[in-house]
Amino acid sequence: MARIKKDFKDSLFLGVSTTLSEYKIPELVVEFHSQFPNTTIRVVVENSQHIEEGVASSVLNLGIIEREPSDRFSSVKWFMDEIVFFVPISNPLAKRGEIEPEELYSIDLIFRESSSGTRKVVKEELERLGIIFEKLNIKIEVNCGRSILHMVKCGYGASFLSRGLVEKEIERGTVVPVKIKGFNAVRWYYIIYSERERLSFLASRFMKFLLSKTTSELVA
Repeated sequence: MARIKKDFKDSLFLGVSTTLSEYKIPELVVEFHSQFPNTTIRVVVENSQHIEEGVASSVLNLGIIEREPSDRFSSVKWFMDEIVFFVPISNPLAKRGEIEPEELYSIDLIFRESSSGTRKVVKEELERLGIIFEKLNIKIEVNCGRSILHMVKCGYGASFLSRGLVEKEIERGTVVPVKIKGFNAVRWYYIIYSERERLSFLASRFMKFLLSKTTSELVA
């Protein structure tokens, strides 16, 4: 009982990958905290590589990353996400519906930074389709998905982001998803924690809370 009482008082140190921090995790953190109002939750937003480093060094209790974790962590698959290619409504491609992969060579692109999980998934899928990634016209690199979304909304270039991040703008008609023939980029989000350390009561409850969410709740 003393240990549980101490855990209630402890903070939860949570590492969240950049993409999820921009459209899903904030509301889940608020919902969870309402169940444990006397606790403190400290959220660190970084790319997946840095989140893994934080969990490995015991700075973070839990991490949520957008790539398959290495064997040095205990991990749980959380939910699957789709990455979409999208353009501003003013772009002629918005009326095309579908393009050939090779047409990407002639498009100005905005991409996440080189260490991004989103970029890694897109790169692997495009290379599977025969695209030489280094020959793409990547004009701007940004480590923030919302900044990329805003740039495209303003009428510049095109990009690849999580559907959950762009869905509302698609509904508003400010950006348009465009299919790339044969392109199917999906990835799992994983909850990771250290194999060496016992999960605190709060960290364990938060993980169970995340796992209780249905796919429809997570992608809404």
